[in-house]
Amino acid sequence: MKILMLGRWLPVSRREVDATREQRLARHLARTHSVTLAFVTDDPNPAGAISSLREEFGNLEFAVVTRGWKALSSAVSLATGSSATMAYARSSALEARLRDRQRAESHDLVCVTSSSMIQYALDADPAVPIVMDFDEVDSNWWTQQARERSFPGANFYRTEAARLRFAEEAIARRAARCIVSSEAAARCVDMSAGPPALVVPNGVDVDHFIPALRMPGTPVVLFVSALERDADVAQAVAFCRATVPAVRRRHPGTRFLVVGRDLPASARELARVQGVEVHERVADMRPHLHRATLAVAPLAADGGRAAGILEALCAGLPVVTTAAGASGLGAHHGRDLLVQDSAAGCAGSITELLGNPTLRAEIGGHAAAFVRAGYSWDVTTARLAEAVESIVPLAQAVASGRAPRAELA
Repeated sequence: MKILMLGRWLPVSRREVDATREQRLARHLARTHSVTLAFVTDDPNPAGAISSLREEFGNLEFAVVTRGWKALSSAVSLATGSSATMAYARSSALEARLRDRQRAESHDLVCVTSSSMIQYALDADPAVPIVMDFDEVDSNWWTQQARERSFPGANFYRTEAARLRFAEEAIARRAARCIVSSEAAARCVDMSAGPPALVVPNGVDVDHFIPALRMPGTPVVLFVSALERDADVAQAVAFCRATVPAVRRRHPGTRFLVVGRDLPASARELARVQGVEVHERVADMRPHLHRATLAVAPLAADGGRAAGILEALCAGLPVVTTAAGASGLGAHHGRDLLVQDSAAGCAGSITELLGNPTLRAEIGGHAAAFVRAGYSWDVTTARLAEAVESIVPLAQAVASGRAPRAELA
């Protein structure tokens, strides 16, 4: 099968652990299909990365557009009512080359993995089925940024979110199948014109986040909920103020660690709670995962925000979370993790685990097995590839009337 993949391909990760969702999908599909990668880059000297991609996939279609010109065209587009994101990835040269390629050779499928590349997919032959992998939905990022900013900056982000969402809903109507990485992402795009989006979650590198032997010592509770916005920090501060003193009364000296690569500046407020330490710009979480006694994740964790919980579970850490934190994971309370709906309940479970190493080991073992069985990248990428591959015969059956359109869901 010949597949045209429209997405973001530069920079290319050198380590498998850093590979993106779309890179893993492309590599999986390339094992048994002919895959052509199409993209735009603003790297003025992409020769090395292009060479690596060409060596791995062979077929490439790309255009290099200077960052200054792209920024100018984006600003003009925003002023004239178009999406800046779409304008940033627009290239007449790439558009022409894709048109010529599709005239010279027919593709069986177009797979889009970035909202910025939707514009090229909408110009494809209507007879060729399209699969759109929204992941966490790009326009949602702009919406989140708007919530964090005040006027007039918030207006810019809100406007861009609406314009990009318009394009996403257009491709949702055109696509034979839409895929997202979480239930929250599925709710972001109007799928009313077609089948509901298929949820295929992102995975965890299970060979990277391996369990480790934990030696007795000062108890360490690792905070693994994602802290991306000031609102997240405010919730975390309230949680720590309600739980940390209660835990330390029963287990004096217990350290609560808040660790992250890109924590917001407001996260330093957490260090004002006695017993809580904040570690910023941490590139590798594994040393902290291996030193921790257990982990806590009280915030909602749908989609990409669940990565911290899954990594902790994969590393064999017992995790105490709330119903919002466990939502959508499919983990079982009491076996894979512990769920409590109040700060007092979480404090009680943390206290119980700190005093019971046997229970910690039992839940931690089940946790690691749970992630390996359902969330390893091998498992989730295979599911993603199957969803893409199966669309061609299904689309043909729907077109011929041999199957209802609902079968594409």
